[in-house]
Amino acid sequence: PPAFLPSRPQPSPELLITLSETLTVRQIESLGFNVLATETIDLIGRTVARLALPENLPVSEARQLLAELSTDTRPVENTLYALQALPCTPEGCASLDMMGWNPGRTCEASPRIGMIDTPVDAARTGLEGGRIETFSALSSDRQPAPSDHGSAIAALMVGQPGSAAPGPLPNAELIAAGAFHRGEFGAISADAFDIVRALDTLSRRDLDVLNMSLAGEDNALVAAAIDEMLVSGVQVVAAVGNRGPASPPQFPAAQEGVVAVTAVDAEYRIYRQALHGEHVVWVAAPEGGNLRSGTSFASPLVAAALALGASPEDLSADAIDLGETGWDPVFGYGLVQFPGC
Repeated sequence: PPAFLPSRPQPSPELLITLSETLTVRQIESLGFNVLATETIDLIGRTVARLALPENLPVSEARQLLAELSTDTRPVENTLYALQALPCTPEGCASLDMMGWNPGRTCEASPRIGMIDTPVDAARTGLEGGRIETFSALSSDRQPAPSDHGSAIAALMVGQPGSAAPGPLPNAELIAAGAFHRGEFGAISADAFDIVRALDTLSRRDLDVLNMSLAGEDNALVAAAIDEMLVSGVQVVAAVGNRGPASPPQFPAAQEGVVAVTAVDAEYRIYRQALHGEHVVWVAAPEGGNLRSGTSFASPLVAAALALGASPEDLSADAIDLGETGWDPVFGYGLVQFPGC
């Protein structure tokens, strides 16, 4: 069973709201809200404000106050998203061999891949010499999260040949958005405001595939931005989440059109903390480089397979069927096999 950790104090709640001619920063501040940041998000054609609530005002009452100011917009909570990685068992982590990829094999393909994660250290062993562009999507009041998770995710896709962490697409162009911060009580998370900012910038980079190794509750603004990415032809891949098989669906993996990826161990058993559900598409075998596992490290492997140009139909047809015959809510269509270069 999963280990239960002591609960951390929760950060102060925040709200997001769309500004308009009938709803201005001055009006919002007149009610006692602190406008922490505003950003025009071209991807969804809206200017979004991030708000701190008046002291001791419950979220439900805060939302009602804002709703009374304008009927044109509806405030939403500034949802927090978590990384989906956990330490491996003492036996180690599963191998990419299970997905039909040999670390000695190098693909010359050069797709453009985006990712939203912690910062990526492009000078890290395994990434040096790669075609990696990084940018921060953090609000100015945020402290960047450590780069370990994002760098490991990057290496799974574009790790350089001959390094300790070779990836299947060393010639790919990777554009990495750092959207995770260290919160007021030390927790690492990304909020909806910064994720939408990251999506807005990435939407202008002509991506083939976008990887999101993160999960949280549904958020209308994040969903709207992802919908625009999907309409533009970007394949969006996300980790199903690590809250356990009985957990409600996590987002963005559960959003329609997003490729939801779960994980198996070295014995082809489903990752014990992975979510199950109607939205699960494929399985990958995580190999984290830093002895980590979880659906976080499965998602970029499927993103890399899609970036190689394989169609979803071909990946489903070539996947190793696990569990019930055909698609099922635990393994999806099965364990993805890397296509030819």
